[in-house]
Amino acid sequence: MVKINKKTQKKYQVILKDTLGEKKKDTKGLLVKARKKLEKHFKDSKTDIRVVEVIRGNAIGFLFIPDTPALFKSSVIDPCKQLGVKPDKKLFDDVITKSHKLLGGTKHREATPAQIKKVIKQLEEVHSNIFEYNLDVSLHDLDSTIFEHLEDLYVQLRTRKKQPTNPKYDPIIVKITKGLIDYWQQTTGSKKKISAYNIGNTYGYGYGEIDVQHNSGGAFLQRTLKNYFSRDMDNLQLKRLLEKVNK
Repeated sequence: MVKINKKTQKKYQVILKDTLGEKKKDTKGLLVKARKKLEKHFKDSKTDIRVVEVIRGNAIGFLFIPDTPALFKSSVIDPCKQLGVKPDKKLFDDVITKSHKLLGGTKHREATPAQIKKVIKQLEEVHSNIFEYNLDVSLHDLDSTIFEHLEDLYVQLRTRKKQPTNPKYDPIIVKITKGLIDYWQQTTGSKKKISAYNIGNTYGYGYGEIDVQHNSGGAFLQRTLKNYFSRDMDNLQLKRLLEKVNK
């Protein structure tokens, strides 16, 4: 698996800048052009990566997702084979893409108290203008509960103590794991709860890699998290992750 670190991403930002141009509008055509240029560069570099563009507001970003036949075979085909099932590659790609979009947005998923306060102030100004211009007569359904929600959220964030989070059990990884379990159950038709048991129903650091013939669902999760999200877990760590998923 090829890892895209910050240095590599910075390198490809130069390619994007050259393709899009600083003064050009971010149109769909330019996005397609940029994506093709990135994919060509990866292909020339013999790097098996799927490039997905992400648009958030007026910001454009790209996700670099591992995508090789060998990874798909090890992570999905081999575990599904134990149950006599042929997996859907397109559906799996969709799940992985959505998961990477979640992972890519973790740095911006929660506003700061200062940002919330700024929004509250802006809304107060809008609210004041509505009454000043007698628009409240037309906007009779004006709902002020958004202020209450924002004020509550502001207080919660100001008073909340930050708890150290193990990256292996980050809330986003828990959510991604739930999505992978949904894919597995949809693909295999099995509603059986996935476990991290290894041969002999054992856990521990000495039993790191789950035997696919003994526990195909557990092997699918373990291999997919490692190959597509760089989350390398032994079966004891996977057990702890599944405990958070099943809460």
